[in-house]
Amino acid sequence: MDPNKKAKESTKGSALGFLLVGVAIVAVIAAIILIPNLFENLVLALLIIVVAIALIAIGIALLAGILAIPMYAMKGAEYQTDMSYDIDDVKEVDGKMEGPKKD
Repeated sequence: MDPNKKAKESTKGSALGFLLVGVAIVAVIAAIILIPNLFENLVLALLIIVVAIALIAIGIALLAGILAIPMYAMKGAEYQTDMSYDIDDVKEVDGKMEGPKKD
């Protein structure tokens, strides 16, 4: 891998996107100035959309929680019965820690 090798990619798509966003912002500001009550209607519509999305998200979370209860109850807890995790069973490691071997 050569660290000096470079490649360029076009950013024309991003620049066009930024231009379109700028034009859309200017158009919305102009429409708000020229059309009475447009701002209030836009805010009301945005508020309705946000509340609807929040209610849908809360409903999905509640449904997932309700559906998880039977799955949790049926699964039970699993653990190993033939293993000992006593601290006295830990063995000492001899030698030093070494990094990866170089070929």
